[in-house]
Amino acid sequence: MTGGLDRDTSDELTVTAAALLRSGPPPRRPRLDRAGMTLCDSLGPAALLMVHREATGAGTRLHPADRPAALRRLLDATGTADLFPEP
Repeated sequence: MTGGLDRDTSDELTVTAAALLRSGPPPRRPRLDRAGMTLCDSLGPAALLMVHREATGAGTRLHPADRPAALRRLLDATGTADLFPEP
């Protein structure tokens, strides 16, 4: 991921992730690299939760990587950090 995860981009993330997870056998270890994320508003955790649900529904587990500090604080504040552990 690069740039912001916000109202303008969260749908793109969830639609793209869902399409990838549904396009055949799911990847065994899908990785979501967030090193390039520069912004995350309140819709960011919601989008990440939707991707997490898609991965779980496809029988795989999302492996997030390189969580920016601002996202870490937002996930902590929303009580969802445990769903996205750092490797």
